[in-house]
Amino acid sequence: MADTKPYGSVDYADPGYQSDKVKRYPLDTAEHVRAAWSYINMPKNASKYSADQLGNIKGKIKAAAKKFNIEIAEEQQEQKSIARFPKDNLVRMLAPGPDLQEPENSGPILTGHFTPFNQWTKIDSTYEGRFMERISPGTFKKAFSEPHRSQIKVQFDHGQDKVVGAQLIGVPIELREDDYGAKYDVELFDGLPPLLLNGLRKKVYGSSFRFRVVRDEIDQFPDRSGTNPDGLPERTIKEVEVFEFGPVVNPAYAGATAGIRSETDWFIARQLAADPRFRDILPPIQSIAPSRLDAADEPHLEKERSEEIVAVPVRRETQEGFIRWLTRQR
Repeated sequence: MADTKPYGSVDYADPGYQSDKVKRYPLDTAEHVRAAWSYINMPKNASKYSADQLGNIKGKIKAAAKKFNIEIAEEQQEQKSIARFPKDNLVRMLAPGPDLQEPENSGPILTGHFTPFNQWTKIDSTYEGRFMERISPGTFKKAFSEPHRSQIKVQFDHGQDKVVGAQLIGVPIELREDDYGAKYDVELFDGLPPLLLNGLRKKVYGSSFRFRVVRDEIDQFPDRSGTNPDGLPERTIKEVEVFEFGPVVNPAYAGATAGIRSETDWFIARQLAADPRFRDILPPIQSIAPSRLDAADEPHLEKERSEEIVAVPVRRETQEGFIRWLTRQR
């Protein structure tokens, strides 16, 4: 017999109207509410209910959306509001970071990975939302071939460091996929600050890349599992365009562990903080302790940056929309 409560004893928009009596469209989290609204407005799903049933389902979803402070589209725009995640200007960081090799017959070589393949990561982002993500083998195949390959920049701290700035720090001599993930080898330029090279030798930096999702697949209602115990939406990235990558100063926040994580919020906040148009309307930036006791002794090229992104209740699908929302609220 089918489980009539696939997400357990939570509220459902559909109390079991269909013939199998299975409750559908859980309303226990903001992610499930967004997904429920998107799915019920698809004609193939809406057609399974009578007008009264459909009205009841939408009414429950709207009530839940209000509870979670979610803005949902008007009736005439519902079909355009299918849940999706931001795709442009995303940032992922991998820790531990790159290795520095110093062969005798050439300049220093920076080697590392962009990301592992087929490894589920929980994304919990003010801008991007809350979901599980993995990257499939083959995702970087087009990005690592010409003419795209020659357009990828190598920068320190995404070009936002106050000393090195937006200068290129090296040139990729190899970009490829291996059994672990997407790999790079970079020949570093002469003249880099000794402090940066010393930090690379001691592996105190993370490895980060900025990209755009070209193609992905999303499962809005996955089964709960060991890797996804909360049943969050699952995104599988199939193709990306890479803009730039390189070593980064690890943003210090408590509980940081090895692995891949989103740093998109951090990247946006630093861009806004550097822009005088937005500096006065940003939420306060609070100092927090380094994630490791010895972090304060690590080499940095500028003063210790320890900033906490203040969460906002509404996720936007573009950074332009996010900025418009932020400026409107202040």
